[in-house]
Amino acid sequence: MRKKLALCVGINDYPGSNNDLQGCVNDAVGWSAVLGNLGYETILIEDSDATKRTVLGEIRAAMGSLRFSDRFVFTYSGHGSWVPDTSGDEADMRDECLVMHDWETQGFITDDELYEAYQTRRTGVRVSAFSDSCFSGTVARLLNVNSSEIRFFPPNLLTPGVESKPARRLDGPSRPGTMLMSGCSDFEVAYDAHIDGVYQGAFSNAALTTFTPNLTMKAWHKLILQRLDFKQYPQTPQLQASSWQKLWRL
Repeated sequence: MRKKLALCVGINDYPGSNNDLQGCVNDAVGWSAVLGNLGYETILIEDSDATKRTVLGEIRAAMGSLRFSDRFVFTYSGHGSWVPDTSGDEADMRDECLVMHDWETQGFITDDELYEAYQTRRTGVRVSAFSDSCFSGTVARLLNVNSSEIRFFPPNLLTPGVESKPARRLDGPSRPGTMLMSGCSDFEVAYDAHIDGVYQGAFSNAALTTFTPNLTMKAWHKLILQRLDFKQYPQTPQLQASSWQKLWRL
């Protein structure tokens, strides 16, 4: 029997940063509920429990336990940022990262670390990721928007001395294998929104309210783009997937 496992992470509390959020835990609870209804065994991790060791450990444990035809979904709602690339595999010399609750003790997970964890999975294991955060170093809109509404974490807090300059897209090596749907492009930020009296991510709200069982990723992504109010929340959800992954269904 196919096993389906989901890890849903939401972080509002970033101690010592003055960059707390309000809707991320609600996002994680919402993703967990939807995936639970689809038969996924869900692991919900919130705030202080969302340390780098715990989150990365759960991903690695899942990759080690799942077998051919099993499915794994990882959802993350929280701050995104970047740190200087030290491996030389990024054309813009920046590693995008997810910022954990323990950010003060290097509590962030880079795209390199996620890639390495996913690559340990067995053949035939399907991995899908959904991120409601800002992955890029872009701060072009930071001057015009209250920072409490943006899921972007200033890179100079993670790496003292680093300037928070906008990212510049350059062609780099591709990393196939994992389907990723994210809340915004490399040059945008993800918004912590207040919709219908509830704090939540603009992307998560659009995704969860348009989700219908048996939708393909491609069709779902199209509905999300139609649902999200770009004038109020200027972000463009992205679908990074191969042609066949776009035909996947949760």
